[in-house]
Amino acid sequence: MKIHYKQILKLFLFSFLTLAFTFPLVSSAITNKIPLINTSVKKKVIKTLVTDKKEALQTQKTERICQAIASQSEKIKNRLAHQITRQNQKRTATENKIKQRRTTRLSQTNQNRENKEAKLAEAWKKLEAKAQTDEQKTAVKKFEQSVQTAIDTRNTAMDKIIADFRTAIKNKFESRKNEIDTQMTLYANTVSSILDQVTSDCANGKEAKEIRKNYRNAIKTARTKFQASRKTINTLKNELTTLKESKKSEALAVREAFKNSIEAAKTELRASFSSTAK
Repeated sequence: MKIHYKQILKLFLFSFLTLAFTFPLVSSAITNKIPLINTSVKKKVIKTLVTDKKEALQTQKTERICQAIASQSEKIKNRLAHQITRQNQKRTATENKIKQRRTTRLSQTNQNRENKEAKLAEAWKKLEAKAQTDEQKTAVKKFEQSVQTAIDTRNTAMDKIIADFRTAIKNKFESRKNEIDTQMTLYANTVSSILDQVTSDCANGKEAKEIRKNYRNAIKTARTKFQASRKTINTLKNELTTLKESKKSEALAVREAFKNSIEAAKTELRASFSSTAK
């Protein structure tokens, strides 16, 4: 098969001339049908694009801030919950120590009283052996009764002082505990309310800067108020000192009354032995 180079060349030239003539006409037709965009429209389009971009960036920024605030608030709530748990554990440990100490002291007190009663029983035997006459035996019996009454009165009074002291301490601790719990609960509720407000602001599309500012101010105010309220709660140090001093004074008065009762009984016993010995 022979290739006709002259025919191919003619066909190529014809096609080129046809396209060269047709393209300007098509281009001119398109240009006439689609007018050029004027400057004001361009500005509006650009402004719209910029605005949309800013809004998209603001939305992204708000989302990041809202997520960061939510994370921070969650940490605050977890830290507060941990603090409450640790405080309850400490309270339980302290209460157990107090109970153990009171049980030990009560056992020691009862043991001491039993030992003294045993020694007193031996002393009565020796004293009764010295009584020779009926008058002396009667005086000894009266002395024993007087001493026993003084001992019972002293023990009852001391038990009441200790019981009242423990009740007063318990009431003070319970009052302080309730105040602390109230303040911690109030703080926790405040943090939750602040987080709810942040969630609402984020959902309503508030600016990130405003959301962050309001959140920081609200948390700072809540924390400052909480710390101030904790400082106003009595540490009980002064009140416990007052209770201890009061208990000490009452105990000294009971011991002094007991001592006077014993001395009076001894004086009466000596007088009885002296009068019957003549």
